[in-house]
Amino acid sequence: MLNLQDYDLRRYQKVAHLLNEKKGVLLDVGCGKGIFEYCNKSNGYDIYGFDNNKDNIITARRLFNKQRYKVSDANKKFPYEDKTFDIVVCIGLLEHIENPHNVLKECLRVLKPSGVGIINTPNAYHYDLAYCINKVPLPESVNFYFTPNVIKGVIERYGGHIKSVPFNLNFRRIYVKFSKVKK
Repeated sequence: MLNLQDYDLRRYQKVAHLLNEKKGVLLDVGCGKGIFEYCNKSNGYDIYGFDNNKDNIITARRLFNKQRYKVSDANKKFPYEDKTFDIVVCIGLLEHIENPHNVLKECLRVLKPSGVGIINTPNAYHYDLAYCINKVPLPESVNFYFTPNVIKGVIERYGGHIKSVPFNLNFRRIYVKFSKVKK
């Protein structure tokens, strides 16, 4: 079952907005139960996804009647060929995994040269301020916090190019739009 109260649907809608109506074959890295597809099913994407949680994949397959959802670990090589996808999205995953560098490297590997990717992750600056000012405890499920410059540096390290990083210290989340080729 899909309980939408468990998700901040604005994240998924903002990612779709940042894609600027780009259409094509889309990979949802860490897709969970298929929330991106649920929020954007009428936007013309041909969606594939993977997640390490088998129950999530079973739910996504049942909800969307698709075998395009796979069980796989984002810490390892993605289960797709090079240059397969027009769009790669990674929403709320990077901060929870053991090897975020691998995720960014693999996103670029499976992205077509003309493709675009979007990464969404908590903004370290926001959480630093929240903790320092209000003593808000940091979530234990988060392994890493990133600043926009760190994400930018890692993407560029693996040959990617940053297209946009809307930035504000008060933003709770970072949205990084990237590509394989500089335009």
